[in-house]
Amino acid sequence: MQFSSTACLLRHEREAHGMHGHGSKPHLCSYQDCERSISGNGFPRRYNLYDHMKRVHDFTGPTVSPTNDSAAEVVMPPVKRPASRKRKTSDSNEQTEKRSKAKARTVSAAQAAQDRRAKEMQLLQKQWFERRDSLQARLQSMQGPQDITSLQQSHEDISAMQRLAEQIHELG
Repeated sequence: MQFSSTACLLRHEREAHGMHGHGSKPHLCSYQDCERSISGNGFPRRYNLYDHMKRVHDFTGPTVSPTNDSAAEVVMPPVKRPASRKRKTSDSNEQTEKRSKAKARTVSAAQAAQDRRAKEMQLLQKQWFERRDSLQARLQSMQGPQDITSLQQSHEDISAMQRLAEQIHELG
């Protein structure tokens, strides 16, 4: 993953991975049935907690300024929400279209990678068959045990064929 600055990288490491002495996520959701109300599964930032409560629980009560860390946490009444409720969307058609385009890009990228692999596989197979034909011709023309040069070249052909076969096997 790339980050725009070292500060962004450090913040990511601190908040996502608990590095640099910041492993706790002290801001817990006040709704009892929420998975984010469990210790260790909260939010590293109060602002993220309030955003979660607005999106997931439709919380509209008083908020504490997200930049004021000394302010007391707001305690909300526990409200049981249906488990199937998802984030509200302003325009589901627009989001569906975005998802479709993203999926199409993913599919086309996967197809492009598959096409590259197939072309590479064909090239490796072509090279293997060329080496095999070369080896067969060399063996046919070999004069006898005294033809050391042809023997060494045959050995090189066999080694090259083995490397090509390993590469083909790795490609699947």
